[in-house]
Amino acid sequence: MKYDTIVVGGGAGGLAAALTLKSLRPELGVLLIRKARSQTISCSLPFVANADEMLKSAGVDLVVDEVVEIDRAKKLVKTAGGREFEYGKLVLATGAGPVKLNIPGIDLEGVYTASTESDEIMVVHESLGRVKKVVIVGAGYIGMGFADELADSKEVHVVEVLDEVLALAFDREFGELARRRLEERGVKFHLNASVREIRGKGRVEEVVLSTGEVIPAEAVLS
Repeated sequence: MKYDTIVVGGGAGGLAAALTLKSLRPELGVLLIRKARSQTISCSLPFVANADEMLKSAGVDLVVDEVVEIDRAKKLVKTAGGREFEYGKLVLATGAGPVKLNIPGIDLEGVYTASTESDEIMVVHESLGRVKKVVIVGAGYIGMGFADELADSKEVHVVEVLDEVLALAFDREFGELARRRLEERGVKFHLNASVREIRGKGRVEEVVLSTGEVIPAEAVLS
């Protein structure tokens, strides 16, 4: 089957590309191919749960499969399921994988690596449901999204190496506003700090920061 544009990747970039293109050029045939069973982006916003409906409403076709080969000469995309799709234009929005911290204690039980894959996020959510004290490493999209979601049910600490949250995505005014909103809900921020060590006997018990501060914890999300 041939499409005017095929978007490979189901994260925020791929979703935005497909929806924007269809909005600007509704006459074009647009296909989004992603590996995860359900759609997600790197923030716990309400529209995450409705992403599939948004694609359907916009007229974007969706295929859940893994792209294993791209034939640029023939303009073909081949999937693990044996399907082939011809394209006029191809958008690769496969994103990047999470980075595992290289610090002592990173392999303890209770340490989770954040991901934008919805299946992995569900596993993390289920695991975090059993704990009360959580340390989140990083105040970017994912970290702030989890902090927002966990704030009402857990003691949440967010550790950020920069001097403000969301600093790489927005201006200082926006970051300060977002931080204050979460602080009002009890989230504690540790700016200009990094995690030096995670301690515990078999599983997470405390987190040591570069400032020397020690935070009691039952789980770490990095």
